[in-house]
Amino acid sequence: MSDVPNGPVLHQDHPTLRVIGHAAAVIGGGIVLIYAALGLYTGVLLAISHTLGAGSVTQLPGLLLSIVMLGWLMIVGLLTVLALRRWPRSLGTAAWLAVPTASILPPITIALAEQPAWLLLAVCAVIVAPVLWLMHRRNQPWEQLLSVAWVAVALGALVLLGVDV
Repeated sequence: MSDVPNGPVLHQDHPTLRVIGHAAAVIGGGIVLIYAALGLYTGVLLAISHTLGAGSVTQLPGLLLSIVMLGWLMIVGLLTVLALRRWPRSLGTAAWLAVPTASILPPITIALAEQPAWLLLAVCAVIVAPVLWLMHRRNQPWEQLLSVAWVAVALGALVLLGVDV
C-alpha cells in the first residue's frame, strides 16, 4: 500500500499553502477595505464641499478639513477597537488593520512632504515599530502584524519612488 493520500491536497493538510492563503486574504482584503474606506471618505468630503457650495474639496477651509480628518480617524479607531474586541483572531480583523494604518500614515507624509524622504520614513518607522512590537508582545496573530507591516512598507516604497501620497 502507498502512503500517498487519495484526492487533492487541501490547505489544511499543507501548512505552507495555509500561510500563503492567509497572507493573500489579509493583503487582498486590506486593499479592498482601504479602497472602500477611501471612497467613503472622499464621498463625505465631496458631500461637504457640495453642501457648502465650494467648487472643489481643495477650496474647503483647512480647519474644516482637519476636523473631518480627525472625525474620520476617530471613527476608524472606534471600529478598530470594536473589531479587535469582537473578533480578535479573525482574518477579517487582520485585513481591517490595513485601514487605520492607511488612515494615519499618509497624512503624516503629506504634512512632511517638503522634508527629505529619509525623515518621512523615520517618522513612520517611529510610529509603526512600537505598534508592531506591542502587537507581538500581546501575542496577536501574525496576520495582524502582516496587515500593519505591508501597508507601512508599501507607503515607504511610494515615498522612496517619489510618488505623491
